[in-house]
Amino acid sequence: IKFLGISFTFKTKKWLKEAIVQNIELNKTNLSYQIKTNKNILFIVSNLMEKGGIETRLFQYINQLTNLGWNCYILSENNKNEDLNKFINFYLNFDAKNFDDCLNEIIDKYNIKTIEFQFKNPKILKNLNLKNLKKKATIGYTIHNTGIKNQNLINNFNYKIFVSKFMYENHYRK
Repeated sequence: IKFLGISFTFKTKKWLKEAIVQNIELNKTNLSYQIKTNKNILFIVSNLMEKGGIETRLFQYINQLTNLGWNCYILSENNKNEDLNKFINFYLNFDAKNFDDCLNEIIDKYNIKTIEFQFKNPKILKNLNLKNLKKKATIGYTIHNTGIKNQNLINNFNYKIFVSKFMYENHYRK
């Protein structure tokens, strides 16, 4: 549904059931790549646009890490960014109830030891068990805006990156 230029998605029981099946199919492709070394990092971001701040930062970050010998993977619902599509991309539906299971299969298959979330809104975490993820990998995030109010959620991560000192000083220093 579109209202005043904003899209809203109503997720019916049928849609949610289909999302589970979709993730099973998507993960067949996600798990088909060859395993590389032990220096593997997974970046999770809901959607990547053609151009934008998250996309620019992530591209620069991945280029530097790749030069340092890291294998960088991206997990999103969709990726429209030409530069980021040059890397290995995994796709899943984050709203599906099996998102956590599918993500864990990726982590295990590719020996992921670092997971970094890129978000403006922590809703992408709703179907994840962060406590279990922390047992497998170091988890961190980059906050790209001031919309995250849940301090307990923020403190569950091993590390935090704020895109600006101003944002940290004025909204998150607590």
